[in-house]
Amino acid sequence: MRKMLSTPSYLVFSFRLAGFFLVLLLAGCSMFAQKPPALTDAEKKLHWNALQKQLVAIDDWQFSARVGLNIPRHPGSVSLNWTQQQHAYTLLVQGLFGQAIAEIKGGRYGVTANVTGVDKPLTASYPEQVIQAITGWSLPVSGLQYWVKGVPVPDTVANVTLNGQGQAASIFQQGWHITYTDYRDVDKVVLPYRVTLSRGDIKVRFFISHWQLS
Repeated sequence: MRKMLSTPSYLVFSFRLAGFFLVLLLAGCSMFAQKPPALTDAEKKLHWNALQKQLVAIDDWQFSARVGLNIPRHPGSVSLNWTQQQHAYTLLVQGLFGQAIAEIKGGRYGVTANVTGVDKPLTASYPEQVIQAITGWSLPVSGLQYWVKGVPVPDTVANVTLNGQGQAASIFQQGWHITYTDYRDVDKVVLPYRVTLSRGDIKVRFFISHWQLS
């Protein structure tokens, strides 16, 4: 009768130790994946009031995003890099393969856009007019500088629904419905990474890949 080969005791110990650490690792991942407990209604309101003041006060920022547009007769997708410095802003719009479409610069005193293939810059009083001329899309650019941060435009009527952490789950303002499905920490500030705007048969989705606060 053949003698069965036995596994050395140190290997058995090593396997058991590795299994123990694997269990700990999986348990740790499970804990980190869990959402924090929901706040009470009173806590959510207090958190929202403080968060709103914090986000409105941030006026130097930049983000990069892929923007998907579901607009009748004008669907499309572009890359957007938006830099805001107080009242001045620069929007770099690129096509599907990174080709430049337009560079839009504006502030309190008007907007100028340099458009690829157009000899003379376009000028307008409001960014919405320039976007409409370039793309055919009617988008609320002025409101977006607040909505992308997860807050309504100040001093304007808005209906805000909060999530369990006291952040905006949705905002209804100026005829637009803005919803938020992903928040992340950026330099100790919680900012949206998935933002959807809808109005009638228009839907615009922002898939933000990067935030930077000055």
